[in-house]
Amino acid sequence: MCSSDLFLAGVDAAPLFIGFALFVVENAIRSRLQRLYFLTREGVFLHRVHQSLFPKGVHKGLTVPEASLLYVSRASTQPAAFQKPTSDVLDLKRWPYRGHALGALLAAMGIDGKDVTAALTRARLALGDVIAHPSEDDRVRKLLLDDEIIHAAEVASSSRCRDVTAYIREEGVEDAGRYGVIDIGWRGDRKSTRLNSSHL
Repeated sequence: MCSSDLFLAGVDAAPLFIGFALFVVENAIRSRLQRLYFLTREGVFLHRVHQSLFPKGVHKGLTVPEASLLYVSRASTQPAAFQKPTSDVLDLKRWPYRGHALGALLAAMGIDGKDVTAALTRARLALGDVIAHPSEDDRVRKLLLDDEIIHAAEVASSSRCRDVTAYIREEGVEDAGRYGVIDIGWRGDRKSTRLNSSHL
């Protein structure tokens, strides 16, 4: 694809991103939010769109909340999001990386696979094992019910939660504030690609 084709593709896609930016700002004004946070990585682009559309912080005579980036990743936020790490994964509400190696699941839970080799051995699993259907695999259930895994996941979740909380506090988030978090969520199939915005 040549550069002119890429430019035209960008022109075709522009209404989607402009519409999304307007949707975010209009909801932010309506909800009386103090500040907007765009999550990286895709948020870098969405933040640039936002800045281009509202360079003076005004939309139809109304003040647009100040916007900035939050530098986050799944590795930093996934473990922090667990309330009961192994239970959340066990009931499949939070099973990340379907079809990936087991090591990816442990990493998403904040666990270094080298620290739980005994639990892996007891469950007859290896870090490189790919779990295509976790709900049907008794070894996965045994692993997630292992006291060593439960302890490691809870420690990791608490640690990451403290780190993430400290970071967003540094970025200006306060308990009594009203903030908007703008994220773009991609899924692995064409049917479920989505854009969403939510309150922190």
